Amino acid sequence: MTMYVQVPLSEKTYRRVKKWADTRHQDVAETIAEHLEQTLPLAEEDFAEMFPQTDSDENVEKERNAFLALHTDLLQNYPDEYVAIQDEQLVDHDANKSALYARINQLYPEQFVLVRRVIAEPEPTYQFHATRLD
Repeated sequence: MTMYVQVPLSEKTYRRVKKWADTRHQDVAETIAEHLEQTLPLAEEDFAEMFPQTDSDENVEKERNAFLALHTDLLQNYPDEYVAIQDEQLVDHDANKSALYARINQLYPEQFVLVRRVIAEPEPTYQFHATRLD
């Protein structure tokens, strides 16, 4: 079965992929699909080897609970910013998520740091509607 997805690409990335596809005499979608098939691990076990789980669920839950406990103060002081919680404390914040991640990766390598955007609802509810095909 073939699944079709839409993937937004920057214009620069699209031009690079298009050039790559042209050299292979393929269309862009075919080139991307072939690349993914060749580079992604085949089995779930392979993912586990490539991306070992280093953070216990308890640690993640601990930082999540800290975020929830701090949420009122965070909303007042850092609305619509991204915050970093580590060892149950606010360790950094920034309106630019990428800049925050860069600092966090440098300051806390190999450690779990919860990064969340501070919005009115601390844990928004997402609803997904499924289409039933009979």
